[in-house]
Amino acid sequence: MTVEITGHEVIAAAKKEAASRLLDAAIEFQRQHMQRLNTSAEPERRQVKFRAGDFIINSKGRKITSRTVTVYTNPSKPGEYPHKRTGFGQSNVLFGPTDPEDIAKDLTVRMGVSAGGSYLEILEFLRDRKGFLDTMRDIEPQLKTILET
Repeated sequence: MTVEITGHEVIAAAKKEAASRLLDAAIEFQRQHMQRLNTSAEPERRQVKFRAGDFIINSKGRKITSRTVTVYTNPSKPGEYPHKRTGFGQSNVLFGPTDPEDIAKDLTVRMGVSAGGSYLEILEFLRDRKGFLDTMRDIEPQLKTILET
């Protein structure tokens, strides 16, 4: 019995394997980065009084002299990952493509945030918070292991 293997089959199999590894690496990066964005800014509800003599009338005709505000008692500091308030930025850490067949076409996976989560990039590059590049540096050995095994 003779088995014939063409170069195209070998290349296709290699691309399929590489795409699978890239997808695994992207999933791990997303997981790790989202974990780093999981520190709470620790919201605290506080009652704040208006200045003396100031008030508003509510829909029931009652005089209101104070309001409740949310104060974040643990905001991130320069050199830290942003602390979450709502989790919106954390949930908008994305990668694509997500289909191994699409990844195999050019062997590329792109990481980023959705347009609504772009404030994370502002925090990283203009407010000296940690971000994608820091996560990449931290987990580079793990990603290499995923890509090489």
